[in-house]
Amino acid sequence: MNSKKKASFSKKEWIAAGFKALNKSGYLSIKVEAIARQLKISKGSFYWHFKNAAELKASMLESWVEQSTNSIIHVVEENSTKPTEQLRLLVKITSDLGANQRDNHPFDEAAIRHWARFEPQVAKTMKQVDQARLAFVEKLFLKILTCKKEAHLKANILYASLIGLEHLSYHNMANLENDLPKLLEMLIGSYKSTKNTEK
Repeated sequence: MNSKKKASFSKKEWIAAGFKALNKSGYLSIKVEAIARQLKISKGSFYWHFKNAAELKASMLESWVEQSTNSIIHVVEENSTKPTEQLRLLVKITSDLGANQRDNHPFDEAAIRHWARFEPQVAKTMKQVDQARLAFVEKLFLKILTCKKEAHLKANILYASLIGLEHLSYHNMANLENDLPKLLEMLIGSYKSTKNTEK
């Protein structure tokens, strides 16, 4: 196989294939030979971009961090300066992604969290992501609250609810896109129940 053919399957496509394998069959399926067989291409294409499976996994984690955390924070900060609007936008983006991730989004965070239970580097990255996300949400709450402890608590509640509602939504026991925004309005004190609005 010549160099052009080896490079024809891009690094980005290999990363996407790694996530597809992870989402479908778990972290043990992130193996070069198995993925190449699924893609119906030679392993030579893989080694054009990566030294080994460990390097593929590292690139997968980098891609996940950038697209599921860094880029979202950037979008929220670029589109509004008002903390309540930023929180609402953040919740909309994350709830939309969470509701659609198993069908239309490459990152199944439940699969990544399971992977983190078995590989230390994944666990380390997951912890860093959780810390970064929580710090950002807490920063936004702190702009509308006077108490740092309250901002920290509400950030934890909102983020933990995102994780839990994703799981419940997958089993048709909740509606993430509907429930998470309502929870946010409760936390920022502007939620009005149906009972209150029907007076």
